Amino acid sequence: MADRPPARIGYLGSQQDQTNIENLLAQSVTDGYDFVVLPLSKPRLRERIQQQISASAISRLPQASATQLLDSDVNITTLGAATRAWIEPDSKDDLAASISKEILHREIEYASYCGIPHIILPAPKRRHRIVQYAQALKSALGCSTHAQVSVHLPISEEDFQSSPTLEKTIQSDPLSLWEVWNTIRSVCDYHPRLSVALQIPPRLPVNPVVLNRWFTEPIKALVISSNTFLSNAKGFPVLSKTHQLMITRFMALNPFVILQDTDTLERNGGKLSYLQYIRYLHRSIPPSTATERFTAGYQDFLQTPLQPLMDNLESMTYEVFEKDPVKYSLYEKAIHKALSARPKNGLVIVAVVGAGRGPLVTCTLRAARELGRTIELFAIEKNPNAFVTLQRRKAEEWGERVQLVRSDIRSWDPPILVDILISELLGSFGDNELSPECIDGAQRVLNPDRGISIPASYTAHITPIMTPKLYANISKYTAPSPYDTPYVVLLTAFDSLSNETAQIWEFQHPNLSIVPENLKDNVHNRRSGKASFHVGDAGVVHGIAGYFEAVLYGDIELSIRPNSIDKKNKDMISWFPIFFPLKTPIYVPQNCDIQVMFWRETDGRKVWYEWIVEVFMNVTGSDGFMTGRKIKISMSDLHNAGGKGSHIGM
Repeated sequence: MADRPPARIGYLGSQQDQTNIENLLAQSVTDGYDFVVLPLSKPRLRERIQQQISASAISRLPQASATQLLDSDVNITTLGAATRAWIEPDSKDDLAASISKEILHREIEYASYCGIPHIILPAPKRRHRIVQYAQALKSALGCSTHAQVSVHLPISEEDFQSSPTLEKTIQSDPLSLWEVWNTIRSVCDYHPRLSVALQIPPRLPVNPVVLNRWFTEPIKALVISSNTFLSNAKGFPVLSKTHQLMITRFMALNPFVILQDTDTLERNGGKLSYLQYIRYLHRSIPPSTATERFTAGYQDFLQTPLQPLMDNLESMTYEVFEKDPVKYSLYEKAIHKALSARPKNGLVIVAVVGAGRGPLVTCTLRAARELGRTIELFAIEKNPNAFVTLQRRKAEEWGERVQLVRSDIRSWDPPILVDILISELLGSFGDNELSPECIDGAQRVLNPDRGISIPASYTAHITPIMTPKLYANISKYTAPSPYDTPYVVLLTAFDSLSNETAQIWEFQHPNLSIVPENLKDNVHNRRSGKASFHVGDAGVVHGIAGYFEAVLYGDIELSIRPNSIDKKNKDMISWFPIFFPLKTPIYVPQNCDIQVMFWRETDGRKVWYEWIVEVFMNVTGSDGFMTGRKIKISMSDLHNAGGKGSHIGM
């Protein structure tokens, strides 16, 4: 566990704890807590306001001293704050709602003045007034420039009695409380300081989609009541196996853990036994795997895709790619298999195009040596800096077995036709680093009778996803068209709205349909595709995740598609998915279909993608069965029309 962040555990205090806060905080640190969450306002404030409302005598709120809680010299780094549950900005009484809104402003202002870093708000109480609650919250967020504000929400209604916040719906919907949160954060424009304090119930939802949806959200704290714990054979508090798995999963997001009511349900070990158990659970999380350590810091980090034809890559970029043993092992297997299919006594002409710092050159030499085959090997690279590395490796390792050529592969004129053309120009979408254009441009050097390409083909795949974190991050960008740009990203806080991915197009090499005269306008590399995805449970589309699969040679394949990556190349780290965002998130009700259309366009000088999303509701008849009719209920903008926001230069 040494390579993971430490757990931050506190407890939810009561109004009795307000009497001597400094002693309370000192004792909590001695007990092993990291912080305490206390109510901000004093109990008598409610009484005074209610009396004045009843007498219709309130014209302004009591003075700020009535809500004063802390002296300025209190150690606020170990303190969080909770607003009172009786503050109801969603009240049916307009006066009470207005007063609650003002109190909320005052409490956040005062907490911000004291430097309290985290404030927890009670959930709204009335479903038909959630927008009213959210409007008040959005206004209150403007009262501080730094305070983090979390809305305290239970996971679902399946264990409603443990968290009696909202009135219960007539027909229980496992995602109804997530829907409440979705309304709040949408009204608040995905505010970067707004998050969730998620109440963990004694009984977890049966539908796994509920936890998957919450996992995408900004969970700042997990609130665990003592009644969520079980007692083991010795009477000490423990959590069920399913709770352990769920909390361990959420701990990857590094939330606070807030224990609640630990003094009302005594177990062996006293109230500190709950704290000790959570510490134990955190220590029990297995250490990071080699893949997790390599990708640390990349989770949900948006990167602009590489443009290797326009830009010369840096040595560090090559080095990152070369640390992937899985990819190069598969490439070497493909080269080995391709060489073994050639006559044993014949000379095989091999060219590694886009050789970089030479990893595929070494793979080719090793495969040829193992098979005892005679090859003539060319390594072609346009990057003058990488070419220096190739020259050094030729002098120190390869010798005359390799002929180096500094050239763009599309203009290379070889002394002899090539039998095997090897490249590693694939991007996260397969073709997004212009592999088709590069290999097509070099195809003329292939022997027309027996020349092959490694890779032989690749396909692009898509699926709609929910990822509020990425949408919120992109919304902070100041670039002119941040939503018209695809991003390479290690997707972590996301949920696929469908269980499937869909293939939208394919490229094959060599492309026997190419007419040399048409290479310049690149029309043959235009593509378009349409795919439909059924969504059983409500969610929000924030964008489209893109993946690729490739056939290197024969049955040797690469894949970053979620459905097949573990089967075909587990722990491969060379490619993260690609993400195509939407300018405006689209809410998708349950039992709807999402239709996605994609285009790969080109004008001979550049290549770009365009995409659009439509949502259709399936119509059911009076008998409850599908009629086959669909009604379009939403549609996104056409993104990146004409490549105005992003393109790949040729």
